[in-house]
Amino acid sequence: MSLPDPRIALLEAHFREVEMTRMRDVPILNPALQVEAVGFQSIESGCLGVLITPWFMNLVWLPSVERGADMPDSPLLALPSGEYECQPNHALSVGKFYTCSLFSPVLQFEDQATAVLTAQEVMKLLLGVPPSANVSRRDFLRGKFS
Repeated sequence: MSLPDPRIALLEAHFREVEMTRMRDVPILNPALQVEAVGFQSIESGCLGVLITPWFMNLVWLPSVERGADMPDSPLLALPSGEYECQPNHALSVGKFYTCSLFSPVLQFEDQATAVLTAQEVMKLLLGVPPSANVSRRDFLRGKFS
């Protein structure tokens, strides 16, 4: 399955480089996690998904090329679940993108599979899809899915 926007692979590569350089040996890194883009899909205003790194999990919005040039510094992202204020970011290889913090740090995640499942459930909730019935709200917020 191909990613809906070529900037997603560039985003992953950028944060892998950050992990190996600026974040190297920082004590908040979770060694059980790796950089991974999860659940990215096209939306009306661009592309949306979750980025997992060993130090954070963020919602990432890549605005469409048409919208990107005229975006305000802190735009509101309108989704079926509500509006979310985003923080502007820029990477040379990716261009302008926006983030909303979900978890930081991410030390509560025991493994990559749990982090990915959390990211998938976040995307469902944000886009108005009911979460899996076997996950309690308390466990979801703690990143536990067993």
